[in-house]
Amino acid sequence: MPEIVEPAQRGLTRRTALKGAAWSVPVVAAAIAVPAYAASALADIQLAGSAGDGYQAISPDGTRGVKVGITTGYVAFSDVEIPAGATLVLSTDTRNLIGPKISINGTVADGTTTTSGNVRTTTVVIAVAIPAGGYDNGVYINVSYDSVDQSYFEDLNPVVLTLVAPAGVTDTNGGNNSVSSQPVYGDVIDLSLAVSAGDTLSGTTPTGGTWTLDTPTDFVASSEVAVPAGTELQLWFDSRILGDPTVTAAGTVLTPTNTDVFQNRTTQFYSLPAVPAGAYPAGLAFSIDFGTRTTGSYSDLESYGIAVGPGDGFIDSNFDNDQVTNSPAYS
Repeated sequence: MPEIVEPAQRGLTRRTALKGAAWSVPVVAAAIAVPAYAASALADIQLAGSAGDGYQAISPDGTRGVKVGITTGYVAFSDVEIPAGATLVLSTDTRNLIGPKISINGTVADGTTTTSGNVRTTTVVIAVAIPAGGYDNGVYINVSYDSVDQSYFEDLNPVVLTLVAPAGVTDTNGGNNSVSSQPVYGDVIDLSLAVSAGDTLSGTTPTGGTWTLDTPTDFVASSEVAVPAGTELQLWFDSRILGDPTVTAAGTVLTPTNTDVFQNRTTQFYSLPAVPAGAYPAGLAFSIDFGTRTTGSYSDLESYGIAVGPGDGFIDSNFDNDQVTNSPAYS
């Protein structure tokens, strides 16, 4: 069975600034309580993906592959309060995603389902108001499936969830209320990563013990066929013992395409130059210079790791040889 792969997508949809303008309410003799959302018929309602999973499948002849991202968590939010009655429209492929269920703030919502060819459309109503205040104040949506068929299909349809404003509300920006997970197809290759040099850091623990951590610095990415520029390099490390890295490949210092920091763990992403064809030691050699390498007294060090993945147009057939991960050893 194909392995579950980590979704490509890690970030969330960018928030959008307030765009609506309030319209005036006629003065009446008696004061009437008016809900907050009734002050404006204009709103910028948005939908963002917050979590997901995915899988990879290889064609029966072993030459083609597909990566399928499956977003399971979403957040619906708005710049102004929206009354209950907004709808969610989910489009899935009947061949790989079976029996979708949509939950709103933890409660499964009843809906209607239609099917046309291989496309299933499920529609549910959000029976609660969407509060004002942006992403962190939104309505949480979960999509689950009875099962996932991880067989290879050459023409899978994307997973698309769209948020539609309720009656009486005009969405001022229709470009940010839909989340789509497109299947990615490519030729199958075996991209691999090997260590050519490195060293070991060591230190003490607060209880009088010791720790050691292997930190390789020189690598070779190789493949049986040439891979054009665009292979993604992912590097993660503990920033308490390893400084800001300099990654050099083919004589060029690379600039990170993205950096994530969570507590003491730093994760960086790079785009590698072309990988020439040939088994190790042939391939693309690259190195990592952390500049500062320190030791200290720790009992909670993060792991050290590096992984490569081919860019668009290719599917890696073997995940076992495309990453190097070392965990600290304590004694």
